[in-house]
Amino acid sequence: MSEAAATWRDNVKTWKALVADSTTPTRTIGISASFTANALGPQLGLALYDEGLGVCQMLIGEYNQLHQSCLDPQAQFGEPVDVLVLLWRIEDLFPNAVQRIGRGDLAGIDELVADTDELVLLAGKAADSATVVFSLPPIIDVVGSDPLDQQSNRGLRAAHRAVCSAIETGLADHDNVELFDLDIPVAESGRSATRDLRRFLLYKQPYTEDFFPPLGRELARVLVNRTRSFPKCIAVDCDNTLWGGIIGEDGLDGIILGGDFPGSAHQVLQEQLLRLRQNGVLIAIVSKNEPEAVAEVFERHRGMVLEPSDIAAWRVNWQPKSENIRSLAAELNFGADEFVFLDDSSFEINEVRSALPEVTVLRVPEEPAEIPELLSRSSLFRGMKPNEDDQWRTARVQEERDRKAAGGAMSHEQFLDSLGLRVVVHEMAPEQLERTTQLINKTNQFNLTTIRRSADEVSRLATATSSKVLTCTVSDRFGEYGLVGVVILTGTDSETWEIDTYLLSCRVLGRGVEFGILAMAKQLAYKAGAAKLIGRYVSTPKNKQVSDLYPRAGFVSAPDGSFTWAPTDDYGAPPHIDLLGA
Repeated sequence: MSEAAATWRDNVKTWKALVADSTTPTRTIGISASFTANALGPQLGLALYDEGLGVCQMLIGEYNQLHQSCLDPQAQFGEPVDVLVLLWRIEDLFPNAVQRIGRGDLAGIDELVADTDELVLLAGKAADSATVVFSLPPIIDVVGSDPLDQQSNRGLRAAHRAVCSAIETGLADHDNVELFDLDIPVAESGRSATRDLRRFLLYKQPYTEDFFPPLGRELARVLVNRTRSFPKCIAVDCDNTLWGGIIGEDGLDGIILGGDFPGSAHQVLQEQLLRLRQNGVLIAIVSKNEPEAVAEVFERHRGMVLEPSDIAAWRVNWQPKSENIRSLAAELNFGADEFVFLDDSSFEINEVRSALPEVTVLRVPEEPAEIPELLSRSSLFRGMKPNEDDQWRTARVQEERDRKAAGGAMSHEQFLDSLGLRVVVHEMAPEQLERTTQLINKTNQFNLTTIRRSADEVSRLATATSSKVLTCTVSDRFGEYGLVGVVILTGTDSETWEIDTYLLSCRVLGRGVEFGILAMAKQLAYKAGAAKLIGRYVSTPKNKQVSDLYPRAGFVSAPDGSFTWAPTDDYGAPPHIDLLGA
């Protein structure tokens, strides 16, 4: 038995044991496919469990019933589903159009696109009641065709491109739909290796059993990424990492960096880091070196891709690298568990791993040809969806450094008065949905309840009469912080309002902004005639700093552990903040 087959069978056995020991499933997943997908259920279920989502109920719909699954998921699966997974192949769902195109009748492409548009419309409607994972189909694979015959397959390739384009266009504005490109895991595993013609002819199962474990893992990743918190900072070594060689020994002209191998491998790593920076991941330099030597490389070496302005923070000294990462965490105001550390030295990797086990460490390979795959194979950043706010994160960290420098000779109160803080709180605008959802799912430290929600759930709360979604933007004389805070109020159609969610980005902590936002929530409750405003604190390993926030803001502790404020016209707004909105 192959190792992959053993893994498949072991996974099934493990999954059955988990289900037997489970009482209430965390969520219900419905899988509807144009092929027989029973083998996928245990693999996806186990992958979701490994990702921390608990034991989910896995329901498999009838073969090739995608339209029916979209129209009435409850009828198809026997009960409502939280997630609807739709996997399909063009040749399974629309065989007549595929046959026409294969015979050279390219008018069949228009028919195929029209049929796809209909399915896309149904999937969009299904997303009103469940999260939908909708697959981009793999390249058309007709039984008996020659996959290497470029001439006969040209029309089918054109049809595949047209279908994928129609899907991406039709579902672009659906926040509760995740696209899953089925062709990617097929290609990665190998088309010949994944194809099982005997099983397909027997019972319409085109893939080998070995393919379902990796397929399950990638599907699970798509679902987890909706609420996953990605690493916030990469702490990077310099010598034999950003460049080959040792700058202190080899000098500027002796280090290996440029368009020719092996210097090109280090350039590829820098290109990857630059893309991550543009996606909102901070880059910090952590190097045992003389600062002047490292600065010279950044400023003068023609092979450098990264520039000094791309670096959020520098630790170029001879201190233990774990100490430098601790000080970076304090400076950047987030936990060490949100760092990734890259270094070529086993000693440095083990020193950081021993002192800071919560840091993710990646050792840079000795073989330069392996360096470009270091980050991609780690999958740490797979599935990131950057927004406009992410692209300015490094610049905002640098602005924060200027703020601290300006406040160095002042008292804290004088510094706050000098900032000219402007806090704007208002109900969420549609264009703020993506950033709002990102904050809800990724903010850990200043987060009173840590309730995670999808974009669709946030949108529904924003439009309901019984709730309000408030967003907060902050600026001062140094620049814009952007959208940094979210408050979700529930019960807004009654006399008792509750702060369901209250979170704030770490970038504005220590400025009194947290009390300014609460003051605006109080004002809203008071003006609406609410009898009381209730806040709750749910303790997590990361949010201890906000355990006493409500008492400090004038809320009174209640026997059930909640905190209550009886509305008055004294909102407790900090005097140094220009508070606007609502």
